[in-house]
Amino acid sequence: MSNISGKGDALLTITATANTTIKSRIDTISVSNSFGVQNIIITQVGGATEVSELSSVDILFYPNPVLEKGYINLPNSMLHGRIELYSLNGKLLNSQIAESNIVEIDMNKFVSGIYIIKIITPHEVLTTNIEKQ
Repeated sequence: MSNISGKGDALLTITATANTTIKSRIDTISVSNSFGVQNIIITQVGGATEVSELSSVDILFYPNPVLEKGYINLPNSMLHGRIELYSLNGKLLNSQIAESNIVEIDMNKFVSGIYIIKIITPHEVLTTNIEKQ
């Protein structure tokens, strides 16, 4: 996975091969900017791959970069979803349920670096990167 940054329009081309050893899977590519997170959801069912339309969800993580505690501002549709924090090597570091629209993430015990936040609801999975200073 690589990050693309810059001003203006960008073209992102992704080439993927269907995995014939599994019956189905869903992957999400997240594009974040100052307006929120946009997601491209890729669904593979029975060897066929479909790319759904770009969707936009109002999720705000602040401050980013974070020193001690960060906050996620979630829409009502994501209440009671699971919030997971991962290291860049994929290790699950923290998991909690979103009991309100503003969820606090305690980053005090983690070293400086980039982390991945995954928000899981029954209808979608969103990911974004955060930086711990």
